[in-house]
Amino acid sequence: MAGRPIKQGISYFPLDVSFFSDVKIRKIVKACGPNAGSVIICLLCNIYRGKGYYISWDEDLPFCIADEVGVSEGCVKEVLLKSVQVGFFDVDKYSAYGILTSAGIQKRFFEITKRRNETEVVPEFLINVDINSINVCNNSINVCNPGQSIKVKRKKEISPKGDKKKDAVKTDPLSQEISDSVDIELSDCKKMILSDKYWIETFCMNNSINLERFNRYIDDFFKILQNRGETKKSAKDAKFHFSSWLHYEMQKQSYRNDRYRNNNPTNLTSTSGYGEE
Repeated sequence: MAGRPIKQGISYFPLDVSFFSDVKIRKIVKACGPNAGSVIICLLCNIYRGKGYYISWDEDLPFCIADEVGVSEGCVKEVLLKSVQVGFFDVDKYSAYGILTSAGIQKRFFEITKRRNETEVVPEFLINVDINSINVCNNSINVCNPGQSIKVKRKKEISPKGDKKKDAVKTDPLSQEISDSVDIELSDCKKMILSDKYWIETFCMNNSINLERFNRYIDDFFKILQNRGETKKSAKDAKFHFSSWLHYEMQKQSYRNDRYRNNNPTNLTSTSGYGEE
């Protein structure tokens, strides 16, 4: 006779009264509109009632959230992008495993389930969470603590789809967009931009410049950022501001050239040796 299946998710979770005052939520709402708060709460509900401490981001999730909240799938994806960008969800876990989670979510989940007989976890998905002082050992399957047993699900026990999912995340356009939107050190930001050959080629073509001039301009741009005291910037933000800066610089150069020509009219007849007698 099969045993009763282990309940993984939870039936409730605490929502802080200052939820909408949190600066991360305010940034998301400001960027994505008033429906963003409902999308985030719906995501949290799905996380807690499912695995409890994370949820896998797959092609069905945007539809399910959109259908529950009454918004478009595009709206849900936009909220996801911003929520990872501002740190509401952990960007490293999303990039590595395609999951949505956070230290706060995990802390609340394990606090609520501390009286359970057994809880299943994937150690690779945890974010420095002290699960009621339980030390999850890599060589153990069930690690017991008074009042709770953690059933460790090893990474190799995750279905082959898990590894494919990890590879797919690396090439997922949404994942790439998230990576481009995260603030990183200026040196790393510059490297990321220079590695985007397609964007560079398109940029050069649209602005009628060659690769040599592009490299010269990008060096000048990052020197200006350093002189301003900036230490971090996202690749997406840097590309946008670089484009605006270069447009302004080229306009200034064009204006200077026009003034020079107006103040120093070229006497073609004199310079050609056929001047007036």
